[in-house]
Amino acid sequence: MYSGDLAHNIVGKPAKDIYGREIGKVVGVALDFSGDRAEFYVAHWDGRLVEYPYIRVIVEPEALVVVPEWKVELERAKKEIDYAKKRVQAVEELFRSGDIDREVYEDLHKQYEEMLASQVSKLSEIAGKIKDRLSSLPQDLRGHEKALVNLKMQHKAGEVDNVSYRDALEFIQLCIEALANERRDLENALHQLSTLQASTPTTQQPIHTQATTAHEASEPSSSETLSYRVEEEEQTSRDTLFVRIMDGA
Repeated sequence: MYSGDLAHNIVGKPAKDIYGREIGKVVGVALDFSGDRAEFYVAHWDGRLVEYPYIRVIVEPEALVVVPEWKVELERAKKEIDYAKKRVQAVEELFRSGDIDREVYEDLHKQYEEMLASQVSKLSEIAGKIKDRLSSLPQDLRGHEKALVNLKMQHKAGEVDNVSYRDALEFIQLCIEALANERRDLENALHQLSTLQASTPTTQQPIHTQATTAHEASEPSSSETLSYRVEEEEQTSRDTLFVRIMDGA
């Protein structure tokens, strides 16, 4: 629950992403009557004014930390899938023990299977967002690499003094480190998505109509397997670029 002095404490403070990069400034807060929910208005440095719901932010003493949308969606999907799996298991146990009749069992089973299928489909959308961001990282890195090289040339030529050089160098290195951390986070998320999808069948027939052959049960269909791997060639290119930038910094 948020306190009434939330606006006083956070408005005017910087807004950062979870990797430490400052993205703008908090310019407003809207609380509901209960104080349980809040919307945070952030003026981004690129001129956009973005409204962030409470589920996407972490209020810290000195800054508002904004969580990526894909991370919030992934956590929600994981919870929903876990919930539906447990409900399916509970319903099947109740049916086997005779505590519920077949009609009730089949209705509940269908309900939770549909919930599972919906969340597995959502995983594909989340994976798309993650892959889009991963594909843009090399361009961001090249921009920092060019800035780093230019800074070093200007310092060598005496165009930039030592104090300014050290300040700029530290900032560029922090940006490169943030990009490296973001890349690791994105790749870990893709691995989680792949593992989650592999352990979550999109369909599971009720007990009385389940497939009887072990071969059929062990063969996943191609449509049930999401492709979350980053292509090897692109991965190698990103790894090489990171190493080159970090060595140069």
